Amino acid sequence: MPDVPRLEIYIEGKGYVVTKDFEILYIYRWSDPDTWGKGGDIPPQDGNSVYVPKGQHLLFDLDKSPKLNFVNVEGSLIFAPDADPNHLREFDATHIFMKGGRMEVGTEQHRYTSKIVITMWGNKFE
Repeated sequence: MPDVPRLEIYIEGKGYVVTKDFEILYIYRWSDPDTWGKGGDIPPQDGNSVYVPKGQHLLFDLDKSPKLNFVNVEGSLIFAPDADPNHLREFDATHIFMKGGRMEVGTEQHRYTSKIVITMWGNKFE
């Protein structure tokens, strides 16, 4: 699975359209049961670990996560803002390991416009 799909638009008689800096991501929603396995397996629960492989882009669209043990991100973990600026989204994990992946809480072009709390429960000896 490629990390960033290519987009090519060709117009007959004109040629290719410039798509520079246009990024397309196929996003998996955390809230979609199919994200967790064919047939809608159970989503992560308290104490579970989550792996986001390279090439996968996972949108955290819940109000509150379970208290996760370990989150390994080699792809993308993206936090969705809400239209309500007072909406609070919470993400809890003992460890979050970024291995060449990215965690996105808004971008320079599209700021995160609601509230978010990311709580890390571990300590340096665990």
